Amino acid sequence: MNSCEQLPERYEKIKDIDLLKNKKEALVVNMLSAVLFVLLFIAGNVLVPVTELFDGDIKQLILLLILQVVYIVAHEAVHGIFMKCYLRKSRLNFGYKVIYAYAGSDGYFCKKHYKIIALAPLVILGSLLLVLNLLMKENFFWPIYFAQIMNVSGAAGDMYVFYLMSKMPGDILVNDTGISMTLYAKTE
Repeated sequence: MNSCEQLPERYEKIKDIDLLKNKKEALVVNMLSAVLFVLLFIAGNVLVPVTELFDGDIKQLILLLILQVVYIVAHEAVHGIFMKCYLRKSRLNFGYKVIYAYAGSDGYFCKKHYKIIALAPLVILGSLLLVLNLLMKENFFWPIYFAQIMNVSGAAGDMYVFYLMSKMPGDILVNDTGISMTLYAKTE
């Protein structure tokens, strides 16, 4: 089954994923995010002490804040670009609710496409930020690396969804409105 604009016949809902309503799933995702954040922060501090960020140069702090906003927008834009690649006619929506930024669509994505959509920002932005960290001077390490920390820890929900998709049947379809996801499977 490929991604499609409308739900095909003989598909029925098998699971809802809504981190705003399902506290257990939200706890799992937020704990994963916190663990990743702490581990990456410690690793970064080994490479370049975080005290370098506070050496009196306000430009680093301003850059750090700007990069966080740019990163959040870029992360959701990458999701949206991949959604549009698979379903050109689908309507996209972007937003921010409670603690989650999101990109959503009115289309139905096959398992293969949705797994790519889920991890695309982590891989693409992670690679870009790694290259920037390697090319930039040490005094700009933390503003860029903090964006990388946000990239990895902020993708905890995407990793969780990727894991769930890996356990699902091959014929599932995913409708991701941005705030919640509904998974559908073909009935016999």
